[in-house]
Amino acid sequence: MSTFLNQSGINALDPFLLQERNILEGLEIVAVGPFSIPENHRRSIANMPMTKAKCIGSYNWLEADQSTPTIIVPGSPPQWRPRPLPHSIPFPDQGMHIIDQGGYRMSNTRTSTLLPLICAVNKCAELNNENFDWSSIDIVTDRSALRKLLRWANGKALPTRMSRQSDGNFRIDLEMAGEGTLLMSRVPLCLADRFDGRGYRRGFEKAFTLEPEVGREALDHYRVVTYNLAGIKMVVRFEVDAFMPEAQHDSQVSSQEVDSYSIDQLSNALASATITTRRTAEPTRYHGVTVMVGGQQVPQSSIVEFKTQSHRNRRPIDWAEVYSQIFLSQTDSLIWAQHDRGQFGSVQRIQLTSSQLEAVKEEAQLHIGQLVDVLLAARELFRRHGGQAKLSLVCIKGTLNVHQRNGPDSFLSNEVRDLFNGSTRDEEDEGDN
Repeated sequence: MSTFLNQSGINALDPFLLQERNILEGLEIVAVGPFSIPENHRRSIANMPMTKAKCIGSYNWLEADQSTPTIIVPGSPPQWRPRPLPHSIPFPDQGMHIIDQGGYRMSNTRTSTLLPLICAVNKCAELNNENFDWSSIDIVTDRSALRKLLRWANGKALPTRMSRQSDGNFRIDLEMAGEGTLLMSRVPLCLADRFDGRGYRRGFEKAFTLEPEVGREALDHYRVVTYNLAGIKMVVRFEVDAFMPEAQHDSQVSSQEVDSYSIDQLSNALASATITTRRTAEPTRYHGVTVMVGGQQVPQSSIVEFKTQSHRNRRPIDWAEVYSQIFLSQTDSLIWAQHDRGQFGSVQRIQLTSSQLEAVKEEAQLHIGQLVDVLLAARELFRRHGGQAKLSLVCIKGTLNVHQRNGPDSFLSNEVRDLFNGSTRDEEDEGDN
């Protein structure tokens, strides 16, 4: 997903940003062995307990020098802005864009992209005069890693003829922390890409949202939720496209089918919607990440994701894939916008209970059940290789192998790893440079 706001710090001539990383960098070349799960395991999530997601943190990346990764907590996502239809976007998306803000901002730090996730959760807990118990968590990861593993489990990991190799290939570094928390850190293989001049996704985002209230220098917004999936207590980060104020939700038809937006209703709701913001004058440092305070955490039920599609695209939407995407983040709604060469004539809201997703629910739940088996098998690796092992899952052309990482160093500092031992000491480090 491309960044929607200002990226003035990107040097379009820098070849590093467009290069695909060597997927085996820092790993033993010879794999320990293939990663596998029992073939007779086919679960349905309907038969397993699943708790409602609770938001425990959120943040925006801020445009800053790459040597100083900076986030603003809790930050704010862009706000949905309805427009009369049809609405025309005059030009297709062009130029270079960052496709992984975390990977780009953290690329000079030699630490995991899980660090800003942890910083944001700790800061949000601090703002609420609470402590988050990291030692109670079974798995910490992001939704992108879960979706890549889900695709592999269902035979969809092979890149298509029109995609980058990194769309099918992936690498996830694994470590255990504390008594039994599995850290799954997705390694970005490519930080930037060029638009092909045929899509209108970024133009749609600009036209149909208002920039975050935390300021124009705010980049992508990320949210961190916790839930229990089939007995596995998860912490999952995902990118948020926009939020819809509660007044706009209230204006929707109560039907569970796909709802077309009433522009007049939503415009009236938007006029009455406000967001309060605050911003600290002095930032703090959390183990190398600069943390500022600003924005306001929006309700989980207000989060929406975007999907744009050209009428000329004959490839049908994989609704089971869409179901899994919003299920794994417990996102309330998907905005499905269809266009003809940039003229958007249909903008619809789709929920997990809509007709498109109800039709694929059984298939999607089987896939998620297979993902649960993958997660359990990943934890089992450390029973065989020891809790201090440094392992990586590497998928190349649909084949997933386990590799050992070179050297004994963790991808998180000892001070951060101590959080998973149940320590309640102050994690803030003013002197960390």
